[in-house]
Amino acid sequence: MRNRRKDGTEIFVDLRLTVLRDAEGHVDHIIGCSNDITERTQTEFALKQEIAERERAEQALRASQQRLRHLLLQSPAVIYSCRAFGDFGATFVSENIESLFGYPARDYLDLPGFWLDHIHPDDHESVLLKMTDGLAAGKTLLEYRFRHADGTYRWIRDRSVAIKDLDGNLVELVGHMLDITGEKAADEERIEHERLQYYSEALLAAIDAGRKRVAKELHDDLNQRLAALIVEM
Repeated sequence: MRNRRKDGTEIFVDLRLTVLRDAEGHVDHIIGCSNDITERTQTEFALKQEIAERERAEQALRASQQRLRHLLLQSPAVIYSCRAFGDFGATFVSENIESLFGYPARDYLDLPGFWLDHIHPDDHESVLLKMTDGLAAGKTLLEYRFRHADGTYRWIRDRSVAIKDLDGNLVELVGHMLDITGEKAADEERIEHERLQYYSEALLAAIDAGRKRVAKELHDDLNQRLAALIVEM
């Protein structure tokens, strides 16, 4: 309980009372013992405040993690980190990778060489070469075909930056991947359209040139015939 000292300061007191009775069982007197537990109480109060503050921080962290998880699941980009050596195996990958490429995130984390093994064979060598150059430059930009779980290949744009420790040693790569298959298809369609337009214009030009040549030949032949007739007359 709280108590007040003679000087007016408030303290916390731990009071213990024992009832003593006479031979007939009546209360004779009470023996009491009180201890000043102000310091202990203040320490306990500060500890409770610290625990409450920690719980609020943990709740805020959980809420933040839930928001981040929701954003990552809805994001078109896959966030990842990976080793900067060997098979460049993933150390973290956002869960939305399954909705984009069909594989659960644990496959990237648990299966050695998973990422490299799913790159199109024709892109494999160039990806490794660009990864090596990117490590020296501190960042990479890759475009390659990656095998989807359904067996088809999807075009990926992969950007990453190198993370170093305080001593300048390379620790890992952090980056994101985007599925640009639709963009690539649109580019191919545009290129094909431009190619067809070029050939159609060339064909029209050839037809026009042929028409002019035939007309000229007919015109020249007619003039020659008229000249011959005049000479003969």
